[in-house]
Amino acid sequence: MFFRDQGFKRNGYCFHQKRFENLILLNIQKSNLSTTEVIEFTFNIGICSVYLLSFYQIEDKLPETDDWHWRKRIGNFLPANEDVWLKISETTNIQELVKYSIELFNKYVFPELRNNSTDEELVTQWLNKNSPGLTEFQRLLNLTALLSKTNLDTIYLNVKSELLNYAQKNRLSISYHLNKLDEVKPD
Repeated sequence: MFFRDQGFKRNGYCFHQKRFENLILLNIQKSNLSTTEVIEFTFNIGICSVYLLSFYQIEDKLPETDDWHWRKRIGNFLPANEDVWLKISETTNIQELVKYSIELFNKYVFPELRNNSTDEELVTQWLNKNSPGLTEFQRLLNLTALLSKTNLDTIYLNVKSELLNYAQKNRLSISYHLNKLDEVKPD
């Protein structure tokens, strides 16, 4: 009910909302340590660039967590920056658990999501090497794709060069990505 009141739609364990040109996603992840007596879960929170979903041809459905372009677990929003798993058992005060969860989202999660949900904000974060939930390679791939649609040619060429060096050093194939970039922004 709380997420729906915040404008989210539900699809299974995932809640999603379109904000500007992107998707904000909230996923409930059940722990493999859960039992019939105790259910442990956490929230994965992420942002997907609709442009990048199209660039990577992931447009038909809600993207899987691994395809999100910015992602954190709920504990990473808190000052302690530690993983947080919530528990439900027969002794859990559900009202207190819901109240605690709502407080976390209102105080920490939603403000950060509001500040990072556009492609421009993702580019700024990635240029500052802040890429929660991504590898360095994913950061460079996403950054070159988003920069290819801008007029920031010098930055685009520098990041593209950084990507080429990274891929060569780590023996990674990026020919498909380079071809897609050339379709969008020929050198």
